[in-house]
Amino acid sequence: MKICRVCNSKEIRDSFTLKNFPSSAQGWTKSEIEAKVLKEDINIFECKQCGLVQITNKPVKYYKEVIRSSAYSEDMKFQRLRQFTLLKKLYIKANKIRALEIGTGVGEYMSICKELNWETFGIEGSIENIKKSLEKEKIINGFVGESNTEELKLKLFKLVDKEKINFCYCLNFIEHWPNPIRSLKEIKKLISNDAICLFEVPNFNMIKENNLYSEFIPDHLSYFTINSFSYLINSAGYEIIKIENFYNDYIISCYCKPKNESDLKNLNNKYNSEKEMISKSITQLNNNIFFWGAGHQALAYLSMIGSNKNIKVIDSAIFKQGNFCPGSGYKIHDPKILEEVDNGELIISCGGYNKEVLKIAKNLIKGDFNFYYIVNGELRRIE
Repeated sequence: MKICRVCNSKEIRDSFTLKNFPSSAQGWTKSEIEAKVLKEDINIFECKQCGLVQITNKPVKYYKEVIRSSAYSEDMKFQRLRQFTLLKKLYIKANKIRALEIGTGVGEYMSICKELNWETFGIEGSIENIKKSLEKEKIINGFVGESNTEELKLKLFKLVDKEKINFCYCLNFIEHWPNPIRSLKEIKKLISNDAICLFEVPNFNMIKENNLYSEFIPDHLSYFTINSFSYLINSAGYEIIKIENFYNDYIISCYCKPKNESDLKNLNNKYNSEKEMISKSITQLNNNIFFWGAGHQALAYLSMIGSNKNIKVIDSAIFKQGNFCPGSGYKIHDPKILEEVDNGELIISCGGYNKEVLKIAKNLIKGDFNFYYIVNGELRRIE
């Protein structure tokens, strides 16, 4: 049975098989006879729930290791230097960067970080790769996402304090992982709560737009579009800052950070701090108080204000006039009643239409009025 490795859905949108494809991208042999038998069918399907295209083949035996041919590209080195420099300028405020690379290979990108005077640490699944690296003292052998996270933490935090790791990057490695959700969740245990992360994968948008079926290989278990990669990052508990194509559209780059607080926390704090302030501000006004607005924001404020015999609610929408506001019970009047008032206070609560309503009100009113918006729980007078 096909089960999506990201969302665990069993619903399949489509599937097909590529016959007799190479059994790995690293399976070179010294013998022609041996080479010819290193082939297998690649079974591909698309998840109907999250949209991830993936293969059902078993991971290659070296899936925990990073092998990069891009290490030999001078252009890629230039692009990475440019990318990392811009990243520091836009997203990282700290003067000192301490970076963690997930899947270092032989430390090619760690060397680039060193050129930028960043202190960099890494985790790599291949002992041979670590031995070849110039940064071997700062690389831990292991793979994030299995049962050894506590062991990795002990080794890493002997080299650097968790709270000092303010940048984490993983470049074209996630597509190899059998359980990318679990691995990304475990990464959060190794970095500071406010660390900036850069996660990259090959761009399946480009692959499907050009029908590049030759891009399928057993090494890559997952094939991400911008949408399915965003789904993965969010599901793993990260907040996306920016996601874009990189390097001639071959790569998807996602800039994100661990999501540590509820989206509702600030809203709740703001509500609790403002609900008393609004009523208090209203009571400081004179008797003739007019409240222009009966939309959802205005209705919420009126409910928070509660009953006040000095308030009359007005609204331009004819279908609202003559009715009563849900929650507060104020009757809604035609704004034309303002023409007959000599003086008063007008509170405008019409969201994005505030300025337009203010202009209408000033043309309508003949008497002496003060005008207000509600800002951060208080009345702000408009001069």
